[in-house]
Amino acid sequence: MFDQLGGLKRIVNGKTVAIKSIARDRPAYRLRGTCHWAIRHYNEPPQVLTATVHLMGKAGAKRIRIVEKPMVVSIPAEESLLQADWDPRQNRKRRVECGSLRTQTSLEAARGTCVWLCPFGGYLFPAYELNHSYSDCDAFVSLTKMKEHETTGFTASMKNCFGITPCSIYGGNAGVDEPNEDPKGGRGYTARGGKRQPFEDCARGINPTSPARRLSGCRRAVVDLIAARPVDLGNCDE
Repeated sequence: MFDQLGGLKRIVNGKTVAIKSIARDRPAYRLRGTCHWAIRHYNEPPQVLTATVHLMGKAGAKRIRIVEKPMVVSIPAEESLLQADWDPRQNRKRRVECGSLRTQTSLEAARGTCVWLCPFGGYLFPAYELNHSYSDCDAFVSLTKMKEHETTGFTASMKNCFGITPCSIYGGNAGVDEPNEDPKGGRGYTARGGKRQPFEDCARGINPTSPARRLSGCRRAVVDLIAARPVDLGNCDE
């Protein structure tokens, strides 16, 4: 598939690559002692991630950083992947890192967040604060699977990027005066429903009480985020 796109080398050779995968729930549901991905069918199969990392390494990627935010569990992303029978250490010849971006400061905590502006002014927010990992890369990849979604109809590479917003800032119990570095739950109240604002130093929401925002907030956030932080490579598109 990558060969049909013109190969990975032109995208990743000599570069730091950030891969936003999807492993949003407890990975270690097992059937007869084996991790059973069919039980949590919205997670990315580990074989896809393994193959992608392997091929990017062969194409000359300097560093590969897998970034994801397990929504329910608070364990590190690398531990989540290990429990799901995917071991990043198998790529010993490549520099592979994992980061759980549930919070704003994960991965090199002192780096904090970077502000990404929506070039058209935004539908939900004029700007978004995202983990520095989305700035400290040369190529940004959205690696997901096509699946259904209750508000957007289905999920693909663009909808996958709704998950790049840190719950410490845009989550339901995000901080008020500063980010909450131990967030619980998802982003329904802030990033989607508009029922509350992120902490006070962030860009304020646009028409936060609008009924249209409650009905289509997730779709509007996806458009904002793709415009603010474009994807260089996606494995399935809307």
